Order: sequence, then C-alpha cells, then structure tokens
Amino acid sequence: MSGADEMISGESAGEVPRPVPTDGRDEAWALIKKDGLVTPESGRYQAYDFRSEDGRVLLYVEEFC
Repeated sequence: MSGADEMISGESAGEVPRPVPTDGRDEAWALIKKDGLVTPESGRYQAYDFRSEDGRVLLYVEEFC
C-alpha cells in the first residue's frame, strides 16, 4: 500500500470513488486491517492493484456493506 502511486477507496459499493491522500493512507490501512479484507468467509474490503506500462501503481480498495 505504501508503495502505490495513487490510492482510491470505493465507497457505497464502488459508486463513490474517493482518492486517499498519501498522509491518510496509514489511517485508511488501519481501518481496512481492523474490518478485514474480503475472503470467502468474511471481510468488508476488497483490494485491487493496477500497474501501468511505465510502472505506476494504483491501489483501489472497494468497501462492502
């Protein structure tokens, strides 16, 4: 997460994309870890990373209710 060039949180089932500023990522990651990444059993968040040809990384975290 800290190595991503950009981080976006998808709230309201991904309907409301919200950029996460670099200085807010630690707080966002703490919340994600607390509530859990989606697994077959449980979790509230699903994380995706996208990489461009020039090596830039976008981390997109979708929130499920």
